[in-house]
Amino acid sequence: MAINSDEFDTLMKDIVESYSNHYLSLDVEAALNSKYNVHYRNISSLGTKEQYLQIPNSLSKRRLVSQLRICSDSYFRLYYKGSLYKFESKENCTLCDLQQPENLIHFLLVCPIYQPYRIQYLSPYLINNSDVHENITNLLTIKNKEQINNIYYFTVSALKLRAFVLNE
Repeated sequence: MAINSDEFDTLMKDIVESYSNHYLSLDVEAALNSKYNVHYRNISSLGTKEQYLQIPNSLSKRRLVSQLRICSDSYFRLYYKGSLYKFESKENCTLCDLQQPENLIHFLLVCPIYQPYRIQYLSPYLINNSDVHENITNLLTIKNKEQINNIYYFTVSALKLRAFVLNE
């Protein structure tokens, strides 16, 4: 049985769409079940375009925000202007006396060394009586260009202070 070119085109489109939907479903399932980053399922568009990437902004700002959004809970590193900044949650923060692991939550929400920058740049996205997971979700669910800029400026300021204190 032969098919004409229109039928073939329709059939190919259906096959491609079917495979796309299948792999999209697998990606969503992987994000929901990930132990690498438990916050990602709450901040991701899960299969659709990440809206913050559509907001006009510099590549360096998008890159830094993206690194924060996808970092691991146990270990993360940030690349910024040719420098690598490593954070190891198996070790306590060497900048403060809280004796807490140096992880994403500590970096963004807790470490008192970064508090002036947190107040200046992140306070509009943090809820005082909220738990840390809700605050991470509020912070890393990007809504506009101003939020990207504020997260970027906080991170750059904190990384510079950290590098100065640790003599990196």
